[in-house]
Amino acid sequence: MSKLQFRLNLVPTPQKRAKARVIGRGKTKHPYVSFWDPSADDKKIILELLPSEYRQNLHFHGPVKLQLGYVLKRPKSLGKKSKPHAVRPDVDNLCKLIMDVFNGVLYEDDKQVTDLRVRKRYARVDEEPGICVVIEDDPEPWE
Repeated sequence: MSKLQFRLNLVPTPQKRAKARVIGRGKTKHPYVSFWDPSADDKKIILELLPSEYRQNLHFHGPVKLQLGYVLKRPKSLGKKSKPHAVRPDVDNLCKLIMDVFNGVLYEDDKQVTDLRVRKRYARVDEEPGICVVIEDDPEPWE
Protein backbone atom coordinates (compact mmCIF):
# COMPACT_ATOMS: atom_id res chain seq x y z
CA MET A 1 0.00 0.00 0.00
CA SER A 2 1.37 3.36 -1.02
CA LYS A 3 1.03 6.42 1.22
CA LEU A 4 2.29 10.01 0.89
CA GLN A 5 2.20 12.57 3.68
CA PHE A 6 3.43 16.16 3.48
CA ARG A 7 2.66 19.78 4.39
CA LEU A 8 2.43 22.69 1.96
CA ASN A 9 3.50 25.90 3.68
CA LEU A 10 1.25 28.54 2.13
CA VAL A 11 -1.88 30.47 2.99
CA PRO A 12 -4.77 28.25 1.80
CA THR A 13 -7.02 29.85 -0.82
CA PRO A 14 -10.24 28.53 -2.38
CA GLN A 15 -10.65 27.68 -6.05
CA LYS A 16 -11.69 30.75 -8.00
CA ARG A 17 -14.51 30.47 -10.54
CA ALA A 18 -13.55 30.19 -14.22
CA LYS A 19 -14.12 33.41 -16.15
CA ALA A 20 -15.55 33.83 -19.64
CA ARG A 21 -15.64 36.78 -21.99
CA VAL A 22 -17.18 37.25 -25.45
CA ILE A 23 -14.60 38.52 -27.96
CA GLY A 24 -15.62 40.42 -31.08
CA ARG A 25 -19.27 41.02 -30.24
CA GLY A 26 -20.68 43.56 -32.70
CA LYS A 27 -17.36 43.91 -34.55
CA THR A 28 -17.16 40.63 -36.44
CA LYS A 29 -19.57 38.10 -37.90
CA HIS A 30 -18.29 35.33 -35.66
CA PRO A 31 -17.70 36.37 -32.05
CA TYR A 32 -16.19 33.72 -29.79
CA VAL A 33 -16.04 33.06 -26.07
CA SER A 34 -12.68 33.13 -24.34
CA PHE A 35 -12.24 31.26 -21.02
CA TRP A 36 -9.43 31.59 -18.48
CA ASP A 37 -8.63 30.13 -15.09
CA PRO A 38 -8.11 32.81 -12.42
CA SER A 39 -6.60 30.14 -10.13
CA ALA A 40 -3.79 29.29 -12.59
CA ASP A 41 -1.16 31.21 -10.60
CA ASP A 42 -2.26 29.57 -7.33
CA LYS A 43 -2.03 26.12 -8.95
CA LYS A 44 1.47 26.87 -10.22
CA ILE A 45 2.63 27.93 -6.73
CA ILE A 46 1.19 24.81 -5.11
CA LEU A 47 2.84 22.59 -7.72
CA GLU A 48 6.21 24.26 -7.05
CA LEU A 49 5.78 23.68 -3.28
CA LEU A 50 5.04 19.99 -3.82
CA PRO A 51 8.09 17.93 -2.80
CA SER A 52 10.14 17.24 -5.96
CA GLU A 53 10.15 13.46 -5.50
CA TYR A 54 6.33 13.48 -5.74
CA ARG A 55 6.28 15.42 -9.03
CA GLN A 56 8.29 12.86 -11.02
CA ASN A 57 5.66 10.23 -11.81
CA LEU A 58 2.12 9.16 -10.99
CA HIS A 59 1.92 7.45 -7.63
CA PHE A 60 -1.69 6.27 -7.62
CA HIS A 61 -3.53 4.46 -10.41
CA GLY A 62 -6.59 3.14 -8.54
CA PRO A 63 -8.97 4.41 -5.86
CA VAL A 64 -7.40 6.75 -3.26
CA LYS A 65 -8.17 8.17 0.17
CA LEU A 66 -7.36 11.85 0.48
CA GLN A 67 -7.12 13.74 3.77
CA LEU A 68 -6.69 17.52 3.69
CA GLY A 69 -6.13 19.64 6.78
CA TYR A 70 -6.30 23.40 6.23
CA VAL A 71 -4.56 25.61 8.78
CA LEU A 72 -5.90 29.08 8.03
CA LYS A 73 -4.40 32.42 9.00
CA ARG A 74 -5.23 33.36 12.54
CA PRO A 75 -7.04 36.72 12.90
CA LYS A 76 -5.43 39.13 15.38
CA SER A 77 -8.82 39.69 17.00
CA LEU A 78 -8.81 36.09 18.21
CA GLY A 79 -5.90 36.71 20.58
CA LYS A 80 -4.93 33.50 22.40
CA LYS A 81 -8.48 32.14 22.38
CA SER A 82 -9.40 29.03 20.45
CA LYS A 83 -12.43 29.12 18.17
CA PRO A 84 -13.75 26.88 15.35
CA HIS A 85 -13.32 28.20 11.81
CA ALA A 86 -16.99 28.19 10.79
CA VAL A 87 -16.77 31.00 8.22
CA ARG A 88 -15.64 31.33 4.61
CA PRO A 89 -13.85 29.87 2.74
CA ASP A 90 -15.99 26.75 2.36
CA VAL A 91 -14.14 23.44 2.57
CA ASP A 92 -15.45 22.27 -0.81
CA ASN A 93 -13.91 25.27 -2.57
CA LEU A 94 -10.62 24.77 -0.70
CA CYS A 95 -10.54 21.12 -1.84
CA LYS A 96 -11.20 21.82 -5.51
CA LEU A 97 -7.97 23.75 -5.94
CA ILE A 98 -5.73 21.08 -4.36
CA MET A 99 -7.50 18.20 -6.09
CA ASP A 100 -7.09 19.91 -9.48
CA VAL A 101 -3.37 20.48 -8.85
CA PHE A 102 -2.87 16.78 -8.03
CA ASN A 103 -4.51 15.70 -11.35
CA GLY A 104 -1.86 14.09 -13.52
CA VAL A 105 0.76 14.54 -10.78
CA LEU A 106 -0.12 12.31 -7.81
CA TYR A 107 -3.06 10.54 -9.44
CA GLU A 108 -4.45 10.34 -12.95
CA ASP A 109 -7.69 12.22 -12.21
CA ASP A 110 -9.57 13.40 -9.14
CA LYS A 111 -12.36 10.94 -9.98
CA GLN A 112 -10.09 8.35 -8.31
CA VAL A 113 -10.74 9.93 -4.89
CA THR A 114 -13.21 7.58 -3.20
CA ASP A 115 -12.69 8.80 0.37
CA LEU A 116 -12.22 12.52 1.07
CA ARG A 117 -11.76 13.93 4.57
CA VAL A 118 -11.36 17.64 5.09
CA ARG A 119 -10.80 19.78 8.15
CA LYS A 120 -10.10 23.46 8.57
CA ARG A 121 -9.06 25.45 11.60
CA TYR A 122 -7.32 28.63 12.60
CA ALA A 123 -3.56 28.42 13.07
CA ARG A 124 -2.37 28.17 16.65
CA VAL A 125 -0.64 31.21 18.17
CA ASP A 126 2.88 30.37 16.88
CA GLU A 127 1.86 28.27 13.86
CA GLU A 128 2.12 29.18 10.18
CA PRO A 129 -0.82 28.63 7.80
CA GLY A 130 -0.60 25.64 5.49
CA ILE A 131 -2.18 22.49 4.10
CA CYS A 132 -1.52 19.03 5.54
CA VAL A 133 -1.98 16.29 2.95
CA VAL A 134 -2.24 12.52 3.39
CA ILE A 135 -2.99 10.43 0.31
CA GLU A 136 -3.03 6.65 0.16
CA ASP A 137 -4.43 3.70 -1.77
CA ASP A 138 -8.04 2.79 -0.97
CA PRO A 139 -8.09 -0.99 -1.49
CA GLU A 140 -11.68 -1.35 -0.28
CA PRO A 141 -13.79 1.62 -1.34
CA TRP A 142 -16.80 2.27 0.83
CA GLU A 143 -19.85 0.16 0.07
